[in-house]
Amino acid sequence: LAPTPSPTTSRAPSGAPSEMHSEVPSSSPTERPTTERERLIGEFLESLSGGDSNIPGTPQYRAKMWLLFEDEMNLHLSQYDAKNGWMSDVAERINQRFALATL
Repeated sequence: LAPTPSPTTSRAPSGAPSEMHSEVPSSSPTERPTTERERLIGEFLESLSGGDSNIPGTPQYRAKMWLLFEDEMNLHLSQYDAKNGWMSDVAERINQRFALATL
């Protein structure tokens, strides 16, 4: 077979979209995997914000995203911080930056 001089296309539709849908989700939404840093900071900020840091669109959520992915200080909490009531200097610095970032 000889190649055609230009690609060919079909203009015929492939069929109507499926009308079948379910009122019940097939599974829970998937979240992207988180690092230990994201998990610990997320837990800390959740305790500070009464859960508002987990609600997309809130100032607290935007501040959390900034701290996790844009803040050049790239602060890290440890398991030690979590076990000791978030009393470290790093936790205090994250608290301050979170509060300012929500303004």
